Amino acid sequence: MTDDTTAGAEDVAEALREGRPIREHGPYLVLIADERLEFTKRHIAVATPTGDEILEAAGVLDRASHQVLQLLVTGDAEGLRPSETTDLHAGGVERFVVFRTDRLYRFTLGGRVLDWGANRISGRALLTLARKDPDAFDVWLDRAGRQDRVIDLDETVSLGGSDVERFMTKAVDIAIFVNTRPRRVSKRSLTYLDVVKLAYPDGPFGENYVYTVDYLRGPSRNPEGSLVEGDSVEIKNGMRFDVSFTDKS
Repeated sequence: MTDDTTAGAEDVAEALREGRPIREHGPYLVLIADERLEFTKRHIAVATPTGDEILEAAGVLDRASHQVLQLLVTGDAEGLRPSETTDLHAGGVERFVVFRTDRLYRFTLGGRVLDWGANRISGRALLTLARKDPDAFDVWLDRAGRQDRVIDLDETVSLGGSDVERFMTKAVDIAIFVNTRPRRVSKRSLTYLDVVKLAYPDGPFGENYVYTVDYLRGPSRNPEGSLVEGDSVEIKNGMRFDVSFTDKS
C-alpha cells in the first residue's frame, strides 16, 4: 500500500492518541494494513464506513475475495463484513487490516480471543497485536500437555489446525556474562553504553576514559565482534562480553 493523505482530513489515530473527540464531519484518515501489519494512512469520507468502503479505501478491486479486520484500542480484532458499519466516533476503532482470504482464523492471545485473516501469523505480528515492544517481550505458544515454546519474531505459526492456538507474552529475560559475572537482561539488544554500565555501573566516566567492548558466543547474525560508542548488538543466552577501560589523563 502507498501513503494516501488528504489536506484537512481528521487523523483518527492522532485524535485517539491525544484523547480528543473525533470531529463530526469528514474526510477522515484511518490506518489500513496488509497481513504483514504494515500500516499506511488512507482517507474515507464518512465516520461510519462499511467493510466494503474500507476495502475501497485500501485500493482493493476484487472485494469479494478479501476480508477486513478492525483493530480496537481494547486489543480486540474483529471481522467487519462488507455491509457492516463501524463507528469512528465510538472511540475504540483505531486501525484496519485487509486480507486476501475467504475465511478468518481464531486464536487467543493473553486470554483474549482474536480473529486473523491468514492461516499463519508471525511472532512479530502477535507482539504488535498485543501492543508489546518486540525488543522487550517474547511471545510463547501454549502447548497443552507439552512444554511451551518461544516463537521467534520472524517465525510463522499455523492457525489452520483443529484446535485454537493459544499464545501469551512474557518479558524478555536473557542471561549473559559481563567480565565473567552473570547478568540478566530484559531486552533483545544492548548498546555499547548498556554493556559498559553493566560492567562498571559506577564508572569511571568522562572524556578521559575510553572503554573497549568485545563479545563472543552471540547469535548467528553476530557471533563475535567489538562495539564502539553508538553501536548496538543483538544478544542471546550465554553471550559473553569483555569490557576494559583506558585512562588517558
